[in-house]
Amino acid sequence: MREFDVVTPPFAMSAADLWTLRMDLGWDEYFAELDGQTLALVSLDEGANSSCARVLELTYIKNPLPEWLQRTAGQEKLSFSLQQSFTKDAWDPAHPYEYTTVFPFLKDRISVGGRQWVEELGPHRCRLHARVTVSVRVPAERWREIPALLRAIAAKL
Repeated sequence: MREFDVVTPPFAMSAADLWTLRMDLGWDEYFAELDGQTLALVSLDEGANSSCARVLELTYIKNPLPEWLQRTAGQEKLSFSLQQSFTKDAWDPAHPYEYTTVFPFLKDRISVGGRQWVEELGPHRCRLHARVTVSVRVPAERWREIPALLRAIAAKL
């Protein structure tokens, strides 16, 4: 498992304003478009205490997998789910936006998730913090097979 921390340069807006933007579905739609994806809201659950949980489905407009891998994985269109939870009116490290990515295959071997929160720097100044966690599990006895697998993949490209 690897964790990556990212801290943005300061934004010239209040933490509340940045959090409002981050929680807006338009934020996710914008970044999905930049990544060549479409986005669909699958579910939305607005609970007590300003808590919110939603599930998005993102689909690549052009499948990034090589054709032979698309056939092997049975994935003509590549979609994945993004499970999100956050509190609408709190954005500190104790109340982060949290997400988990659910892939259509290798769910038991690949996981990507993370947390985001806002640090207030002043009345009209803040920065966004993100911690991304990536885990790829390969059984120890399979490590020796990886170079041959990579050569086979490269040969088919």
